[in-house]
Amino acid sequence: MFEYENKILKKACVGQKFWFWFSVGNPHAPIILEDLTGSNERTFFLERVNSRPVVPGSTQVMGVASIASTGVFQLASPLIADGMLEVLAEWAVRNQEEFPNLGVFCGAVMICLERSGGIKQVYSNPHLWQDLKKKYPWGMNQRSQESLAKLKKGHSAALFIVEDSGGIRTLAVPMKMPGANQMFASLVNLMERQSDGSSTSLTGLCRKSSNGSLILITENNIEKLNETITAWLTAANFHLLSHVLPDGTMTCRRLTFTQQSTQLKSLSDSLRLIMDEGASFYCWFSPKSTLGSPMLLIESSKPALKALAKSNEGDSSYAIGKISKAKWGIEFKLRKTIPSFLQHLSHFVAKHHGEYPVLRHLINARMTLWDAKGNLLEKHKNDKAWSTFLNPREKP
Repeated sequence: MFEYENKILKKACVGQKFWFWFSVGNPHAPIILEDLTGSNERTFFLERVNSRPVVPGSTQVMGVASIASTGVFQLASPLIADGMLEVLAEWAVRNQEEFPNLGVFCGAVMICLERSGGIKQVYSNPHLWQDLKKKYPWGMNQRSQESLAKLKKGHSAALFIVEDSGGIRTLAVPMKMPGANQMFASLVNLMERQSDGSSTSLTGLCRKSSNGSLILITENNIEKLNETITAWLTAANFHLLSHVLPDGTMTCRRLTFTQQSTQLKSLSDSLRLIMDEGASFYCWFSPKSTLGSPMLLIESSKPALKALAKSNEGDSSYAIGKISKAKWGIEFKLRKTIPSFLQHLSHFVAKHHGEYPVLRHLINARMTLWDAKGNLLEKHKNDKAWSTFLNPREKP
């Protein structure tokens, strides 16, 4: 009943719009989706809606959905009502094993519109999605980073990067995916339509080398890439750029890989997701990493965190667990800690928050320690550790 929508969600991209039908009290899949861009899609969408059996007493809603630049799935209609978001979240969590692309709904919001088109009320509850495995839509930098990280040595991915007044957006589609070329072209077309007149873009084919670094082959002039795109490529572990000239010859450019700046940029992006969307991440902290200074690492998966932590292990011990947003700010839920954890963390924030302001979200963070069975062992807060900050509640 949901196979068609699962395929649509598999290709879901930031900025994409859909027709949607939603039902409360229907024993089947409560939602029908259809891409809004084509000329015949609405007719096909209505045919599918009309073919769905009407359940006496059920509530039906139709409207327009979209994926915001933050990756949040938004469903808007004048008929949206309280309790509908809970129905969608419960159904998505229950059926995610059969339809893994339901993860695109993680963090979704429903918007009740005025008849004039204005917003009447927004229904949002991050806690509803805690048991749904998040899947970033295409066009989000996190999705591109995941795709490139999972790329096997010797394999390739089509890469598109665009930067405009709204920031930088990236797309990395592994060539091993069925229909990769067609899907890549379609998504690039969508992302280009969303860009304003000030956009700068890069298109190419990237390949993972035997040492795990990435090589980019492109027809774009690699010597004229702006600093933002170059910084993203460096952070994504690209070490070599190759420019294919019209006569078939190639020029190459090596990128300088700065481990600390790359990790701090990734940390900042993850903290924004924690604060803006209530996301939960795995974390690792050492007061003395291989760089000789404190380092906090945050990743969405255990394998990714383990690999990154291995390259950062210094001579000191480390703390490991989860990081999430609490009512007082940031909470570290650790299963292994170190003495004076919050004191070391405050030194880390003090050192880097000037260059990376989003790290100020860590000010006044608290820590809890848990055993393997999920029992709470200790609670810690340290106001004195954060007292050196002149305005600890200043927002980044």
